[in-house]
Parts: sequence; structure tokens; C-alpha cells
Amino acid sequence: MKHKWNDKPIHSQDAIPELEREAALKEFGDGHSREEAERLAYKAYKDKHHTDGAAFHLRGLKAAQSAGDVDEAKKHGSAYAMHLSALGLDSMDEVPDTVKKLAESDGKPTVHKFKSHPADHFLLSPL
Repeated sequence: MKHKWNDKPIHSQDAIPELEREAALKEFGDGHSREEAERLAYKAYKDKHHTDGAAFHLRGLKAAQSAGDVDEAKKHGSAYAMHLSALGLDSMDEVPDTVKKLAESDGKPTVHKFKSHPADHFLLSPL
């Protein structure tokens, strides 16, 4: 990643104000040293992104399994496991609630859209 905050990689420069605000809250609100506050703010930032990534790959895993695409399911499963591992969790345990909520209600369109079949008109019209 080309963007950095205190020599740590971030996704975009837009995250800097959020990280600075979070570090200040931890320093002045919670009484941590500046170094500890920055460490905690960055950990929270990374955890949020790992949670988002885990939810994304969980949705991809389910979609690939539903489609019968074993190779894609394996890729999503591996990425899901790595994100959970980065969060200090085990992918073989139950899906964490935070990941489950994001995977179910991310507000994005579903992967599969309903499309009628030509024979459906037999179901809707009288014989």
C-alpha cells in the first residue's frame, strides 16, 4: 500500500483524520500514552478492515458453494480464514457475530438476480 500513517500502511489518505481522532480519544480520553494510543487506534483500524474482508469472503464462499464452483470457494475460504486469523480467531469456530452481520446486511446488491423462465407464464395464466 502506498499510503501510510505513522509509517504503517493504510488504504487511503482519507483514513488519517479518523486515525488521528481515534488516537486522540485514546490518549486524552482513556489516559494512554501517545504511542499506545496510536497503536490501539491502528489496531482498531486494521480489525475493522479484517472484519470487512472476512464478511466479503464469507459472502463469496457461500456464493461459490451455491454455484458449485469448488475452486473459487476454496480461494474465498482461504482468504476468510486468513482474515479471521489476523483477528485472532479460528475459521473453524462459529462465524463471529460482527462478521455475520456485515455479511448479511452490507447493503450491496445480491449476487444472483431472479429472472423468469419462459415456462413461468404457464404458472400465471389460466389454462
